[in-house]
Amino acid sequence: MRLSKTFNRVMKQKGFIYVSSGTLLYTGLAGVFWFILAVLLPVSDYGFVNYILSIASICSSISTLGLKTTIITYYPKEEKNQLLSQAYIVTFTASLLLLIILFIMNQLIAGILVIVEVSFGMFAGELLGRRLYKEYALVSSATRILQIILSIALYMVFKLPGIFSGYIIAFTIFSIPYFKKLLKPQLQLSEVKNKIGFTAFSYAHDLTGVLASYFDKVLIGLTLGLTILGLYQLAYQVYWILAVLPAALLNYLLPERSGGSISREVEILGVLLSIGLAAAAILAAPILIPLLFPSFTASISITQIISLAIIPSTWVSIRKAKVFSEEKPLHPLIANITSIITEIILILTLPSIIGELGLAAAILISQTIMALTLEYFNTKNKKSAT
Repeated sequence: MRLSKTFNRVMKQKGFIYVSSGTLLYTGLAGVFWFILAVLLPVSDYGFVNYILSIASICSSISTLGLKTTIITYYPKEEKNQLLSQAYIVTFTASLLLLIILFIMNQLIAGILVIVEVSFGMFAGELLGRRLYKEYALVSSATRILQIILSIALYMVFKLPGIFSGYIIAFTIFSIPYFKKLLKPQLQLSEVKNKIGFTAFSYAHDLTGVLASYFDKVLIGLTLGLTILGLYQLAYQVYWILAVLPAALLNYLLPERSGGSISREVEILGVLLSIGLAAAAILAAPILIPLLFPSFTASISITQIISLAIIPSTWVSIRKAKVFSEEKPLHPLIANITSIITEIILILTLPSIIGELGLAAAILISQTIMALTLEYFNTKNKKSAT
């Protein structure tokens, strides 16, 4: 009865529904796209595409400089358009520098992807900061749908370069508001400078978070080969789809908490859903993977273990929303650093002990350590307050 009341209260919060729907479609459809690629591509090519996109994602986080989180945190409080314009020119300049560096390193496609990923990510951050949740849901969903259609269609003509072209075209189209703001640049940068302390911690936090999500792909590709990376990537995509829940929670809870609202019901429901999703993935993997992806049957056990990581990931998002809204980004940064160091060490050591299962165990353990670290700081803060 109590759970039913909690669920009903959550359903009345339209902002959460919109953000969850947009994040679900954006992330879920990305997972569907990767499953389609698993059917179309050999395992090694599947690993290669993920390798390039992982490099682009890491470099995009470098270029964003933590300003997306700054916008989501401060715009609901201050509603200063100068912050948006100044953040846009800074991130665009940074992404151009990364494009040049990647071009020199013979990674031009990854460099172009950095430009469009930064532009789209910043525009999405603006929508969340303005609390335009419905618009965020529509833009996120439409971008992903167009990207999938274009990537598959262009792959049929141009093979692997066509997949990347689909990303570039779709993200560019839906980043037009970002590029329009660049036509009227704010060169004073006063608003960005005023928030440099928070932004610096946010930058370190965001970068370590992206490294935790993508550096493992680069590391596995370099050390274990693209075939192992392909097997791991299929399992990780299942986790990535499940991770729409913690992503939606953070995207919704952070601006809400920053604006003065606290949604306990949403947090409770989020934890319960994470347990249900993990159980469903564990049961479905042995049935669906051999049926849909016969070349990836070695991914079954990896998928089952990595799916459990959604539970600590959900708690991580709940705690991060709380501390970011309180303008205390140091604790999430420490948690991220602890997690990524753990993940790297385990990826380099566990596969030699328990094989590919060690890759999944590395994700589960690192996410659990991150959750425990944040909970430790939360408990410590409560004791200090009393």
